[in-house]
Amino acid sequence: MFQHKKDFKNAILLLSGNIVTTFGNVLLSNALNLWIIQISGKTKTLGIIASIGLIPTLIFTIFGGIISDSFNKKRVVFICDLISGVLCCIMSILIDDNHLNIYYIVIFRFLLSLISAIFKPAMMSLPAYSISEYNRMKFNSYFNISNQIFQIITPIISGVLIGIGFSIKIVLFFDGITFLLSSLSEIFIDCSKDEKSFTKNKWSTSEKFLSAFRYIFSNKYLTCIILFASLINIFIAGYNMFLPYYGSYVGKKYYGYLLAIEALGGIIGAFSLQIDKFHFDNGNMEFNLFISGVFLNLFFIFNNLCIMYIIVFVFGIFLNRFNIQFFTYLQNNVKKEYIGRVISTTTVVALVLMPFGQILFSNLIDILGMITFAIIGFSICFSYVVYRLIVKFYL
Repeated sequence: MFQHKKDFKNAILLLSGNIVTTFGNVLLSNALNLWIIQISGKTKTLGIIASIGLIPTLIFTIFGGIISDSFNKKRVVFICDLISGVLCCIMSILIDDNHLNIYYIVIFRFLLSLISAIFKPAMMSLPAYSISEYNRMKFNSYFNISNQIFQIITPIISGVLIGIGFSIKIVLFFDGITFLLSSLSEIFIDCSKDEKSFTKNKWSTSEKFLSAFRYIFSNKYLTCIILFASLINIFIAGYNMFLPYYGSYVGKKYYGYLLAIEALGGIIGAFSLQIDKFHFDNGNMEFNLFISGVFLNLFFIFNNLCIMYIIVFVFGIFLNRFNIQFFTYLQNNVKKEYIGRVISTTTVVALVLMPFGQILFSNLIDILGMITFAIIGFSICFSYVVYRLIVKFYL
């Protein structure tokens, strides 16, 4: 699997911790959403609570990068998982199965989102300190595969557990245990000397915040690829708006099938990166997105469900390939003292633009219907061509 024993050990610890946490999170999310609707009787209540839960993710993610770069990353991920585990266990005691206390739920989701905003930049940065550069692409592929697999199977498992009578209190307690187990695995990760000998610099928070942007703009290719990836997120938001619309058109059950097939494509895409000849160089990893856009346009030519399955499968392959290569590039090329802030800045820029894509394309879908899918595909392809021209003359 990996050439170095240290890489193998760290990869197993990181993957096992991620698998346990991902399973617990997806299980909790599905159970909590279902419970809120059942108790309140209103989908609107769930929407309000979920929206409030996104606020700290958007606001605090950039500060999560600053915290990641200001403290030992291994300790950051350990403490975040530990606090999340304790929080879930406390919530399992406080919550009443038969009564929806909105204040408890809102505070709980807000705190979990806040912790996640700190956790994710540190977790995404940690392979730069614990996995050798040669093995990072392979590790990121396996890391992404584990996420995709559990995105498929966990909703099925959660549906069975809820169906046989698992209460929200039990699910919360179970999720707390998964966080605690994940934190336990993180204790044994061996980090490089750079991380162990970490010392805080004396910059203020505002200086650290601005330094991330200065660092990004000092690297022309890094600036271009981050802006391009963020722009593409507008169209991916449109794609995510179109799939449920299409599912409601052909039958609700097919929406679930499409999501599962897309996730399966993501797994295949991650596995394809294990084969060197299937790589695109860092300078053209963006070509994955162009291929995704080309296949979206096929739907306008061949408008049927079977073709749609093929399209979302291929889309999943190449979108996931780009995501893996992109974050591997950041881990390998960004200076370690900036990596947490660069990753969090990239995430924030993408999050800011996605609501714009959701609003834009949800309105276009109501007006243009199926044609919107072709517009999304064409926009991705056109953006790639413009991006390549800019890179050619700008760099």
